[in-house]
Amino acid sequence: MSTWDVILSTPAPAANPKLVRRKVASADKARVRLSENLKLASYAWTLEKEVRQLRKELAAAHEQTRKLASGMLESAQHASAALAVEDPVYCPSKSPYY
Repeated sequence: MSTWDVILSTPAPAANPKLVRRKVASADKARVRLSENLKLASYAWTLEKEVRQLRKELAAAHEQTRKLASGMLESAQHASAALAVEDPVYCPSKSPYY
């Protein structure tokens, strides 16, 4: 009888059912955790894309607000200058009463 015949004819040790159940349960828990982690990673990626988009929109709104405020200030300055020319009481430096 050769060595291989001895090795192949030797019965495999009986599996311990408790150990097998424990390993299967552990593998199932690991699979569930991995699945949850993948879902969380996907959700985090989605949130990151949304945050980038919101930052772009915020920057655009800020620029639009800045331009609007600048235009309003310029308009107010023109109105103030026009009022000072038309009404000397409004502008004390041009008023004959001061």
